[in-house]
Amino acid sequence: MRWRESGALPPQKQFINSPYDPEARFRKKRSTMWTGYTVHLTEVCDDGSPHLITYVATTPASTTDDAMTEIIHRDLQQEDLLPADHLLDSGYITAHLLATSQQMFGVKLIGPGKVNAQWQANTPEGIDNSQFQID
Repeated sequence: MRWRESGALPPQKQFINSPYDPEARFRKKRSTMWTGYTVHLTEVCDDGSPHLITYVATTPASTTDDAMTEIIHRDLQQEDLLPADHLLDSGYITAHLLATSQQMFGVKLIGPGKVNAQWQANTPEGIDNSQFQID
């Protein structure tokens, strides 16, 4: 046995983080870090009706949230549970999904856009997302 050099590590989706669960993967989301899985939940929150969970999926932690948006919509469509407006965390929204979700599923995505972490957005003379509006 030997330690690997940092450049010789396998990609995150293949890296085994736990000898007890070879499928568990590492994930960092904002300031939270964990090894394991991610759960994706969808809840009905119509006014005047009970809040019911209509969808649950568990994925390896390395699966990004936005990779699940279309899968969630497809599964909800099969069960005739698609919402007209889908309120989402910023991780589930991309420009592509904003453009295609309404066309493919009749679902309007609502939620904050992703934070721009590029250096241009974090310097006084830089340009960030707040200087643009989506039409």
